[in-house]
Amino acid sequence: MEFKITNKLHLKLLFIALIFSIIFHNYLNTIIFNFFKKSMDIFNYSITISFILLMATITMVTIAHELIHGLTFTIFGGTVKYKFKFIYAATEEISNKPISLTQFTIILLSPITVISLFSLLIPNWIGNLIFISNLIGSVGDLYMSIGLIKYPYDSKIIDKPYGYYVKL
Repeated sequence: MEFKITNKLHLKLLFIALIFSIIFHNYLNTIIFNFFKKSMDIFNYSITISFILLMATITMVTIAHELIHGLTFTIFGGTVKYKFKFIYAATEEISNKPISLTQFTIILLSPITVISLFSLLIPNWIGNLIFISNLIGSVGDLYMSIGLIKYPYDSKIIDKPYGYYVKL
């Protein structure tokens, strides 16, 4: 069986992230307000530097997220390649080595787990931004993890450029 990452899926995930953002808009507004308030205090009320810091933080979270995927693929014996397309970043396992369902689930969920725990260890004004930007960026990983529930426990997953293939 195949799971394909298509433009339609990207739109679906973007819609899910948008709905999440609408539902939690008060929380998101507070996070962004606190981030700008604290960063402007630190950088002598420079909105430009604060905005650059915001963009740099989100970029670093994205890079860390993909590196964590790559590290966990490597721990489980895979070989990885990183891809960047427009606003999307992805880690692809290129050896076509079958990975257990459990290992693939760990690979999918490791960035959200590691980065969420890290965000608890740093000051709230930046930790909350790191947490929420990673959570929103992890919508695809969460979606794919939920999709794995329907497969038998002993299934093997082969990561593909278009998604993944499941050997039952």
